[in-house]
Amino acid sequence: MRIEKPYRRRQTATIEVSADPDDVFALMCPVREYEWEPGWETNVILSNSGLVEQDCIFTTPAGASAGSDKESGEALWATPFYDADTRKLTMIKFTPGECVTRLDIAVEGKEGGSR
Repeated sequence: MRIEKPYRRRQTATIEVSADPDDVFALMCPVREYEWEPGWETNVILSNSGLVEQDCIFTTPAGASAGSDKESGEALWATPFYDADTRKLTMIKFTPGECVTRLDIAVEGKEGGSR
């Protein structure tokens, strides 16, 4: 067994859009992402509702997003936390041989749109 100290990096970003926060939050979904991400592609989606939800799991093929600046390998995504009432969710993306990414997403209302 080999135990190594992990390399960790934290990044934050804020994006403001002129759209209703509930509408924006609804687009944070592997199915609804087809509506706004050029080249987006998923292979399998495990979901009771057919959309993102608590414990949703999905896979994306290599290069799933045409907007990516780096070709990424096939990935497995899981949503361990999802709360539509607070418009918050967490997604974990595991790309074997590359990295594990945790995305904590929160959408809040602001005057004239969302942040």
